[in-house]
Amino acid sequence: MEENPEGVIVSPIIVPEIVYTIGMQDDSPIENFLYGGGVLIYSGDTPFYAVGKKGAPGQKIVPGNQGVMDVLNFTAQYITTTAAAVKPTPEGEKMIPSLEPFNPSRPAQLKVLEAENCDPIEVYAEAGGSADPVLFASPDMKGYFVHFHMETLGNKPDDYLAQVGLEIGELITNRFGELLDVEPQGKLTHDVG
Repeated sequence: MEENPEGVIVSPIIVPEIVYTIGMQDDSPIENFLYGGGVLIYSGDTPFYAVGKKGAPGQKIVPGNQGVMDVLNFTAQYITTTAAAVKPTPEGEKMIPSLEPFNPSRPAQLKVLEAENCDPIEVYAEAGGSADPVLFASPDMKGYFVHFHMETLGNKPDDYLAQVGLEIGELITNRFGELLDVEPQGKLTHDVG
């Protein structure tokens, strides 16, 4: 993250403790990445709700809703647990051509993002004030946080994760193509063990 502060990171469900843990209200590596111009595409479940414990595979720390408030500097949780049948917006059709209507179990509440003075807010699929996927930047953030397919896996079809991966790839290519001109060696993975 430090070598490429303006890159794109895709994080599924649980972030490692080395980038954020309970009590890191300011200056966590992931916060420095976002506020320094990086892009975090977070998919799966409530962001920063659970953190993988360093040196303890399979164990996690659970900061709960405090994680979102610490990393994004929010005063409230922006996610609702009320599922919504979202449909792609014109911007969503442009940026993520394969995106179809779906029912995220943890959509973003646009009124909370607006109350937190996020700018910009790019909505890719929406229903009645709930959105997923949605890109936003909290005040003073030079990068972007992308809330993407926040839903529990449950009884998803076998090709579900492949579809989500395709959609994330489309968004990266169509929205962040200019950030892709980097040398990836040593930047794609990091041993957290």
